[in-house]
Amino acid sequence: MRFFPATMAQLDFAKHGTKIFNRAKKQFPGQPFRMITNVGDTLVLPPRFANLIQNNKTLNFSQTVVRDFHAHVPGFQPLGLIDHQGQILQNIIKKRLVTLLHTITRPVESETAFAVHLIFGDTSEWKEAGIQDASLDLIARVACRAFLGEELCRNKEWLVITKNYTRDGFRAAQQLSTMPERFKFLLPIFSRKCRVVRDQARRAQEIIKSVIENRRRAKEQAHKKNDPQSVPEFNDAMMRLSGESWTVRV
Repeated sequence: MRFFPATMAQLDFAKHGTKIFNRAKKQFPGQPFRMITNVGDTLVLPPRFANLIQNNKTLNFSQTVVRDFHAHVPGFQPLGLIDHQGQILQNIIKKRLVTLLHTITRPVESETAFAVHLIFGDTSEWKEAGIQDASLDLIARVACRAFLGEELCRNKEWLVITKNYTRDGFRAAQQLSTMPERFKFLLPIFSRKCRVVRDQARRAQEIIKSVIENRRRAKEQAHKKNDPQSVPEFNDAMMRLSGESWTVRV
C-alpha cells in the first residue's frame, strides 16, 4: 500500500477525519483548502462562499452523490435515482410529497405510537436502551409507514434490510472509494461487503414488487365485482406517488 499514498490518506481520514479536518481549518482559517478525505481529493470552502456557489450550474450535487457512492455498481443503483434525467426524486418531493402530508399524518402518528411502545415499552421504571439501534428501528418503521404502507412497516425482513442497507452501503462505498482506480473494477466481484449490499438491494426489490403486485391484483378483483366501494385504498406515498415514475422514461 506504500505505492498508493492517496489511498493511505483516505484510510487515515476515515479513522481520524474530525481531527484532520479541524487541524486543516486551524492551518487555513477562513481560506479555501484542499485535502484528501475518505472519498478522495476534496475542495473545502468557508461558509461565506455558500451563496456564491449555490446556483452555479457547473457544480452538481447529484452527480457528486452518484460518484462518491458508486451508483453504477450493482447494488448501489438506487442511489443513482438522485441524478435521473427525468428528476423523478426531485419531482416527487417538490410536486407531490408536500400535498400528501395531510393524508398520512394520522397513520404515521399511529405507527409512531406503536413503534415507541414496542421499542421502549410503557414502563415507568428506568430502562436502558441502545440509542443507535433503537433510533434506527423507530425511524425505519415510521418512514416505512409513510412511504410504503402497512404491509411493510411491520415486515421484519424489510425492516432489517432498511436498517442494514444504509449501514452496509456506506461501508462498501468507503471500501470502493479507497481502492486504487486501476483495481476498483475488481472489488464488486470479490468484496463481501459489496456482495451483501447487492443481495440486500435485490431482495428489497423483490419484496416491493410483491406488495405492488398484490395491491394491483386486489384492485382488479374488486373492479371485476363492479363494486366501487370494495376497491381497496392504500394511504401511503408509494401508491399515491407511483404516477410520477410513469411521466418519464425509467
